[in-house]
Amino acid sequence: MSDQAQRIADKFGGFPALAKAMGRKDLSALYRWTKPKDKGGTGGFVPTSAVPSVLAAAGRMGIRLTDKDWRP
Repeated sequence: MSDQAQRIADKFGGFPALAKAMGRKDLSALYRWTKPKDKGGTGGFVPTSAVPSVLAAAGRMGIRLTDKDWRP
């Protein structure tokens, strides 16, 4: 399983801070990114549909996400 989602959340200060930066109220959806696919998660990956929101939030907050952060 990948730790991409956790690495990116850590850059924001954790999943609650990432959710707030993205303007999302459903924190459980972000935590599902860290769960295995067979348990209803994304296997540790940020879903493709959420990438634009993560990038926009990073830009607003001055958080630099590198290629290394996005690797599996």
